[in-house]
Amino acid sequence: MTKSIEGIPNSSLKCLVMNRKKITDILGKQIAKFLESNKTLEWLELEGNLLANESALAFANLIKVNKTIRYMDLSNNNLTNQG
Repeated sequence: MTKSIEGIPNSSLKCLVMNRKKITDILGKQIAKFLESNKTLEWLELEGNLLANESALAFANLIKVNKTIRYMDLSNNNLTNQG
């Protein structure tokens, strides 16, 4: 997995599954920001990664601005009540 997701087409993505890829907060925040402009994604799975509070806040913001996402799985990460 690369350190950046810039340059990836973002206009027809409907499902993104990136379970157990050791994704940390740095990339988690990039993914959330990247998906803010996506108007087609409906399904997002990031289960079993290394996401923590910063990512949780970024994904919370994502679902405020992206109304097409119907399912998001962030289970089995390092999320706490502060994120």
